[in-house]
Amino acid sequence: MGWITSRAFADACRQAGIRQSMNAIGSSADNALAESFNSTFKRETPQGRKRWSSERKA
Repeated sequence: MGWITSRAFADACRQAGIRQSMNAIGSSADNALAESFNSTFKRETPQGRKRWSSERKA
């Protein structure tokens, strides 16, 4: 069943003009940018803070 989701995602990317990565499975190079971006939020978000009054405040 997972391959159906993968195929649908690949088709959506293709239609949007997005080229998917072709690195080996489990390659950290694929995730490096996303992980770096996410780690910024983890560092910059006040510990324990879960809500903001608006998107702008967040």
